[in-house]
Amino acid sequence: MTGGVHGDEPAGIEAVLRFLEGPVEAYLDEFFFSVIPCVNPSGLDGGTRVNKAGQDINRGMSDDTVAESGLLRKFIKRQRYEVFFDHHEDYEATGYYMYEIERNDQLLGARIVEAVKAIGSIDSSENTDIGLDMPISEGLFGVNPKWRGQGWSAYAYFENANHGVLCETPSTAWDLDLRVQAHQIAQGIVLDHYRAKP
Repeated sequence: MTGGVHGDEPAGIEAVLRFLEGPVEAYLDEFFFSVIPCVNPSGLDGGTRVNKAGQDINRGMSDDTVAESGLLRKFIKRQRYEVFFDHHEDYEATGYYMYEIERNDQLLGARIVEAVKAIGSIDSSENTDIGLDMPISEGLFGVNPKWRGQGWSAYAYFENANHGVLCETPSTAWDLDLRVQAHQIAQGIVLDHYRAKP
């Protein structure tokens, strides 16, 4: 579970920290968590998408000159995760949307999107990353294999996980608490799904 790959996306960091301060207790008997609440602390300090060297950690997953990307790769090396969960925000979005990929196409995204609708709007099937997104249903997009070396979530999924979930909340359209709540809804649905599996 990670947040803050981009330093100007604080809702993900807050959602991870709030998870660690409370809800995690309900899962510790059945789950082992690897958590990095803030991948980009220098970006958070500066209020910028990029790190202090001006690099986008997310886009530099294959770039050895991006220190944080190298550390992330080492962190998950030789590990296998049932699910990888990454929290993001989108300044251009007017509503919630997410990316998801699972090895057997057992996707939870439609359930998550439907639950988030109870608190706010959902972005349409259109998105700003023209030519890259693979719409599955309202507010739900597939993870493009081309992103493997250009995105932390895609890298972690293709290298080390059976299921990848990346949630995007609208950073200017919603206040912080609402964005955090949307992330928490997604966390709960995903974790409860795995807790219920035989």
